[in-house]
Amino acid sequence: MVTKQCLNCGNNFTVSNQNKNQPCCNVKCKTELNNKRKTKECEYCNKPFVADKTTSRYCSKKCADNSMKTLT
Repeated sequence: MVTKQCLNCGNNFTVSNQNKNQPCCNVKCKTELNNKRKTKECEYCNKPFVADKTTSRYCSKKCADNSMKTLT
């Protein structure tokens, strides 16, 4: 058995060695953590948005286009 700290709530929890990569203490915490990871701040307008991909940088095509215009 392995004692870990939940990445979402910070509580300690125990898992078997076979589940040692489990990041959270329960399903609710895992869902909350996944939602936090998907929420990002747009690099152009600074508004929060839910990202479809981990590489998303802008909340919309308009912000992405405007960002490219400021670089040139």
